[in-house]
Amino acid sequence: MGGSLLRFVGAIAVAIGLTACGGGGGGGGGGGFPLGAAPPAQPTGSGLPISPTFTTVNLSISSVTPASIKAEFYEGGSIDVNMLTGMATGDLSVVTGKTLYVILEDPDSLFKPNTQSIPFSSNGQGGVSVLVQPNPKKAGVYRGNINVYACLDSICSVRLGNVPFKIPYDVVVKRNTTFDANGSDSIAVSTPFSPDVQKIALKINPAEGTPMSSSEVRAGYSPLNVKSSLVNDGDGKGTLNLEIPAATLTGQYTLEYTFETRSNVGYVPPKRLTVKLDVAKNANVPYVFAPSPLTMTSSLANAVYYQTDGITVTQSQGTLALAQFPAEEILYTPEQQAAIPVEKRGRFIEASVRDYRPDPNLFFISLGHSACVRTAQSDPSTGLSINDCLPAGSYAFRIKFDYTANGATTPVYHQGTLVVTP
Repeated sequence: MGGSLLRFVGAIAVAIGLTACGGGGGGGGGGGFPLGAAPPAQPTGSGLPISPTFTTVNLSISSVTPASIKAEFYEGGSIDVNMLTGMATGDLSVVTGKTLYVILEDPDSLFKPNTQSIPFSSNGQGGVSVLVQPNPKKAGVYRGNINVYACLDSICSVRLGNVPFKIPYDVVVKRNTTFDANGSDSIAVSTPFSPDVQKIALKINPAEGTPMSSSEVRAGYSPLNVKSSLVNDGDGKGTLNLEIPAATLTGQYTLEYTFETRSNVGYVPPKRLTVKLDVAKNANVPYVFAPSPLTMTSSLANAVYYQTDGITVTQSQGTLALAQFPAEEILYTPEQQAAIPVEKRGRFIEASVRDYRPDPNLFFISLGHSACVRTAQSDPSTGLSINDCLPAGSYAFRIKFDYTANGATTPVYHQGTLVVTP
């Protein structure tokens, strides 16, 4: 088959391939793992890029080491690399200046090829060592043969005299971490748009033969600040708890989590879980203000000194807009109205929309506030401006918005408290 060529003594080149054929073995499915360039079109039936007719040369595979493969590992493969070394006997001159194609027929797709191959020739013998690594896809017990083909063309129409050469295998593949859903590594979950944190719990089965206490989870990058924790349930399983932030914008999000075993446990390949999160519209919650309620503090000691707090507005249905000036209103109690004449009730709070808007359904309201405001009056004795100030205490206020849905606009208010300290 096609592949990268490795030059060595005698100007012989080697192309290595690994593929699969239908049937055979005890458990897994087919599917090939080509090394280098893709193979040419495969003839019907064999599943291999091999010609149904062929001729042979006066050169044969004399042995392959190891003569058989007996192994046990987990779904997803192993860090162990097996070296298959094949020796040839006969007239080595028939491959001089040619490309030797080595194809490994792997019926159960238990292995993946490695780009490293080591050709050699000495004392009238030649051979090739090929590195292969376990890469099983499904748990089970697999017994069968890896068939080794050595050919002088990519479709094996000219081949060594005794191919395919069989390497028996007896492989046990253990189950890796699984997730209670439909057996898939991808789980779809939905949560409503909400002013509160939404919690999602997903059941986890640790890798076969390993305790839940040996598992740990690592979160991948996500545009959401989702809190995640892995809890040992004490029944051999665990729970992945996810906390979706309050007022998350409606839409679809992809969350990635990788499950690994701790270093004191035998190697288990990492297992990735993809959580496809849908934050759905909530008919009862068309928008969210945060924080709610809002408390701001200004000090009389600072006189006319505006501080800035703000409101985050998230909408999932309809459209919110800050009402026309003045959108803010202090809700004086009867006692406060009696203590503060109308002419001294200035704009102690000023609302405005920030220019930054990362999403059409998300914006920010700045609230500048002060315990005192400047007036046009001045003290006749000093010539200094006279400020109007709020007496120390708490003042309820509200910010007015216009909410438009289905062609109708209604007023909406966000409540808060301004605390004035001495």
